[in-house]
Amino acid sequence: LLDSLTELYNSRTFIKELKDELKRAQRYKRPVSLCMVGVDGFDDIARQYGPLTADAVLKVLANVVRSSVRDVDIPARYSSDQFA
Repeated sequence: LLDSLTELYNSRTFIKELKDELKRAQRYKRPVSLCMVGVDGFDDIARQYGPLTADAVLKVLANVVRSSVRDVDIPARYSSDQFA
């Protein structure tokens, strides 16, 4: 269920939860919001500073995302350098 590096939901879990939320929103006729965040220049960071620094950047961003959402929201790592 969780991404091992960021400890956010992984993309598979995110897609499943998103489908469920979209069904719920349609049933109750409520709006849904989705925010996608990417790291600009992430490949350059990884090349220049190495994988440990790249992982540290992802962990920091994951903490920012986690601290910015409500308990009922679904923060996830969508791909290598994208979060939802």
